[in-house]
Amino acid sequence: GIATKHDSHKTKRKFSSFFKSLVIELDRELYGPDNHLVEWHRTLTTQETDGFQVKRPGDRDVRCTVLLMLDYQTKKAQPSSFQQPPQYKLDPRLARLLGIHTQTRPVVINALWQYIKTHKLQDAHEREYINCDRYLQQVRTH
Repeated sequence: GIATKHDSHKTKRKFSSFFKSLVIELDRELYGPDNHLVEWHRTLTTQETDGFQVKRPGDRDVRCTVLLMLDYQTKKAQPSSFQQPPQYKLDPRLARLLGIHTQTRPVVINALWQYIKTHKLQDAHEREYINCDRYLQQVRTH
């Protein structure tokens, strides 16, 4: 559409207002298992901003992954049918095993259950126990 003088008086949303959280994964080999994630999560007292700045030690270029979790709720309350369920990022080994990378909890649990059933890993006598095969064992031990 054509911008009118009236449109310019509307307040623009800050960049951060579009997201529930932001996670930056840095090279785990370089930063170690306890220092490779940078996380921001919106709280009730969050001051909205037009950008994010991340400082890290070192001066080398580093490959990273940026995960932006959209906030689908607007300032007006939306019916629950319009709210997006949270998504979970799987450990790379589990992601390869199940064939999914980031998904909702029910999808992840269903994929894991399908894997267990397909490979007959449920204990025959004690059904609440799962016998890990070598691939599931690799995921479990890390």
